[in-house]
Amino acid sequence: MEQALCRHHRLCKQLGHHVQHTDLWNRYTIFTVWRYPRHPGLRGIYSVLGGYSLEIPEGWARTVNGADVHFIDHFDGVEVALTQTSTEPTVESVRSQQVLDLGKTGRTVRDVQVQSKQLASSSSILITYTSDSESNAVTGKQVRLENNRYLFFHNDKLAALTFWAPQGADNVDQWSRMANSFKWV
Repeated sequence: MEQALCRHHRLCKQLGHHVQHTDLWNRYTIFTVWRYPRHPGLRGIYSVLGGYSLEIPEGWARTVNGADVHFIDHFDGVEVALTQTSTEPTVESVRSQQVLDLGKTGRTVRDVQVQSKQLASSSSILITYTSDSESNAVTGKQVRLENNRYLFFHNDKLAALTFWAPQGADNVDQWSRMANSFKWV
């Protein structure tokens, strides 16, 4: 882990980032969090175990489970979930496998579209859909959500980067920026 962390600090220097680092250790992984002085409101994260980095909104509640991470703010959220797979997904395989799995979540998934998407650092597969949110613990209320899930494949790892927000919220630019910031490191 120490070598990977040193690699991350070298990467920051190469990119010219003048950043503040906070290292979050737990038994299984380390996440490094840094701030961008030129981009207020965003933080970068780096997962040593997952081997990826990403920009995320500052101030959102974070939950870490191994290499996976959730960021939540009310009904908005960002999640990175890693799985091991030896096969790179295609639009067809995603339609036949992952889209069916979405329907099993019990959240009334609708309006599913799957397409190939070229981003700044790599190609991905984008799944867009609507779904119901989790019920609010106090009121029991659910809202309809827009979801974008980007699938990135590298060295037998599949990262599912998922964004969600209440339907009609204008998150296109923010989600695009975060998706373009995803990098395997």
